[in-house]
Amino acid sequence: MSAKPTNTAGLYLLMKRGLYYRPDAMGYTGIKDHAGRYTREVAESHADPVSGVTMILEAEADEFSPSCYDDLARDHLLTRAQAAEARADRLADGITAAMLILTPEPGDKSLTEREKTARQLLAALQDQPK
Repeated sequence: MSAKPTNTAGLYLLMKRGLYYRPDAMGYTGIKDHAGRYTREVAESHADPVSGVTMILEAEADEFSPSCYDDLARDHLLTRAQAAEARADRLADGITAAMLILTPEPGDKSLTEREKTARQLLAALQDQPK
């Protein structure tokens, strides 16, 4: 059973007692980002109304399951917000640096050299963790 299929079209999450299955059906989580993704075939093999296991199309699953603890949901959202803010700061720094590099000044480098420097800087920023 693969919890991370390469084709993401039509993937399913499994839920039991209001929590999502983790990857490879190894425990439970209330956070969709931490849940395993399963092909329809694998999800159907686990789904069992008697034991309370249901399958949900990934696109229709809520970001947090019904039984997710509020503090875990808040922590997850805070972590994502902090990561987004850090990425925005890096991109803003890169844009500012590129603008400074590309702004011609008397006796400054040729435009071609400045463009090359700006491209290298932006490429380095894009390689940083998201």
